[in-house]
Amino acid sequence: MPLSVSMLALPGTMPSVLFGAFDVLSGAGVAWHRLSGNAGMGEALFTPRIVARDAAPVSGFNGVEIRPACAFAEIARTDIVFVPPLWLEPGEGAFRIDARLRAWLRDMAMAGTVMTAACTGSLVLAAAGLLDGRRATTHWAFAQTVRREFPAVQLQADKTLVEADGRPPVITAGGHVSWQALLLHLIRRAGGAHSAAQAARAFLLHAPELDQRVYANCLPQVDPHDAAMRESRDWLEAHHADPQALEQARSRSGLSARGFARRFRQASGVTPIAYLQAVRLEAARTLLVATGDPVESIADTVGYADVSFFRRLFKRHTGMTPAAYRRRMQLPQPG
Repeated sequence: MPLSVSMLALPGTMPSVLFGAFDVLSGAGVAWHRLSGNAGMGEALFTPRIVARDAAPVSGFNGVEIRPACAFAEIARTDIVFVPPLWLEPGEGAFRIDARLRAWLRDMAMAGTVMTAACTGSLVLAAAGLLDGRRATTHWAFAQTVRREFPAVQLQADKTLVEADGRPPVITAGGHVSWQALLLHLIRRAGGAHSAAQAARAFLLHAPELDQRVYANCLPQVDPHDAAMRESRDWLEAHHADPQALEQARSRSGLSARGFARRFRQASGVTPIAYLQAVRLEAARTLLVATGDPVESIADTVGYADVSFFRRLFKRHTGMTPAAYRRRMQLPQPG
């Protein structure tokens, strides 16, 4: 019997993910057979339906209208809850959900429903208290938000897909297209590895790298209220290749070396040298993808004369060597 999936539509939902996931779940178990000329073979693994606060249309973040099948309060039992991404701004104020949605999510979890969320959808589960004390991931840009708003979550922001131990089952996926990895995982749970492989081939799904460090922006946010440290940040970003960039930034601030280091860390959460390294690595990542320059040349361009040190630092921050990163991230060329 197909597993029921309640797909939550909230204001600001990303319709592309919601509808894409709906299509994949609807076709899991049967799409491959139809495309292979064997219509009538296979069995549907899921019965998805879109639910919302009520039956009224919901506006996605881009204005696309989402028409739910019913209100979530009408759902007394479901096998799986899927929360798609919401369009949020990093650093926004406290994230909250209303009491009705919180109660419904908790009721579903108490009944043993598999709770899943993609990207920023994990904040919805966190706001319902379902991630307290449990491992989870989210889009890398919202790691600081989760740590600030939901400190009880055992965040693994470098991971693309995390299934928490214990009950109820909770599965979270990282940024944007990692919803594909989440769906393939659900299909494998429901129908086995063979079904997941068929779905991947039928829908041309791609499970992204399991380490979000490959995609994440290395640069920490600097307190917008500290104008002096934001000026120092801007200086480091503009002069990152200069061997004296750090000392020049400190001198321009008018602070002692110790005072500058302390204040910069308070404003950004990292030391000035760590921030400079992050700036250089971001510049290197751009050059690796946008140019064919040798790694040695790129290392020197961003401020590292010692290419061995550059390679070690790059791998520590991204999980990949510069050469592997270039191969992974270069855009495909049409045939």
